[in-house]
Amino acid sequence: MLRLLSIFSLLCAAHSLHAQPNYEEILYSSQQQWLLELFTQTYPDASVLQHCPPDLKQQIPESSALDESLHPYAMNRTAEAKCIAYYFNDDCQAFSNLRLLSDLYFPLFERHLQSAGLEDDFKFLPIVASALNSSFDDGKNHAGLWGLSYPDARLAGLEINANVDQRKAPDLATKAAIELLKRYHKRYDGDPLKVVTAYLRGIHFTDRFTPGEHPEDPLLTEQLTLLHVSIRLFKHTEAEHHLMDWLTLLQEYEAVPLMKETSKDGMADLLSVDRHLIDGLNPAFHGNKVPGTYRVLPFLLPKGALDEFQTVEDSLYCYKPKEEVIEAAREAEAQREPRGDATYYTVRSGDVLGVIAQRFGVRVSELKRWNNLRSDRINVGQKLLVYGDNKKQPTTNSQPKKTGTKPKVTPKGDYALYTVQSGESLWLIAKKFPGVSADNIMEWNNITDDIRPGQTLKIYTNQ
Repeated sequence: MLRLLSIFSLLCAAHSLHAQPNYEEILYSSQQQWLLELFTQTYPDASVLQHCPPDLKQQIPESSALDESLHPYAMNRTAEAKCIAYYFNDDCQAFSNLRLLSDLYFPLFERHLQSAGLEDDFKFLPIVASALNSSFDDGKNHAGLWGLSYPDARLAGLEINANVDQRKAPDLATKAAIELLKRYHKRYDGDPLKVVTAYLRGIHFTDRFTPGEHPEDPLLTEQLTLLHVSIRLFKHTEAEHHLMDWLTLLQEYEAVPLMKETSKDGMADLLSVDRHLIDGLNPAFHGNKVPGTYRVLPFLLPKGALDEFQTVEDSLYCYKPKEEVIEAAREAEAQREPRGDATYYTVRSGDVLGVIAQRFGVRVSELKRWNNLRSDRINVGQKLLVYGDNKKQPTTNSQPKKTGTKPKVTPKGDYALYTVQSGESLWLIAKKFPGVSADNIMEWNNITDDIRPGQTLKIYTNQ
């Protein structure tokens, strides 16, 4: 107790020391994380520490085997004070935030540690690995609350791909990390210092490791010192707890079942939910795309968004960025503008819109638009306005025989089956197949341009 107080007197001297960039950056990133931002905005008056440095507990907590094994790293008071300074700069804000985050995460860690038969003090490892930041990512090999490496995570069965990184899911990452600790605990006969060293440096280093003989690895020295300092400060100092506030806060969000791949941009646009909020609620889903029918992890949105989500669900699944929509609208507008000379064609017996459009080299949809037709029905003697090259007007000899039915062209070659998606037209579908027009699709499938989602169409691509 007295010794801990004496260390506080070294804080000013510690400020002048060159901070270890690695942990300083980790700690800074943790202080900027979304969860802290959300909590402080929701509970602006919440307090954790009454004083800085914090008050010491009246009763000294019992030491653990891990705590005792780290005792040699308390002998260098300058190094220890340097680690304390990380937490106690800026009115102890970093330490206060770590205590606040520990209220949320420590119950989860303790439950899994007790289930694995490991002592509770291993729960302090994530403070060293990520400063309790579930979104932590060093951009190289380690990520998530427990700072799991890619090989260790994959060995533990965690999924890491272009859309998902399960190391950033607190529950899954905790299970994987504690399984790793359990494996090391067995390998090193329960030696807590070697278990921690194996977790931080791997078994190849630890198999050759002798406590107190590693001056060539200053990073490990600082990590072990940080772990020792964190255990002592958390156990010996008084702080207010906010677990109930965390639980109340998290109850404001609910899981949304996605049936198809969905973009976060689409949710932010159509659901009026801030993109920063979506990313913060779902750190394990990185990038813009969220996989559909993925039930390993819940995808969270604010309560009430589920009703709105169900209203616009179909639009979300076929959402396109505004830039693409604007470009498509420009193309459509260009198609709407009549070009060429205007002429009138008189409908004859046996004529149908598809055949007339083919003769003039135009689309059925254009014929209908130019003549305000609501259906494909036309009458003998009816005059149709047609835009285009007058030279393409049909002659009497070019008319089909009056059979009363539409002449059919037998397609050749292989065909593909295409399923109509919500919001699609024949014109949009035809654009996906070079050399294919909307009229081709209508002829091949004996349909009009009135199509519906889920309808299957034959597309011949080698005509």
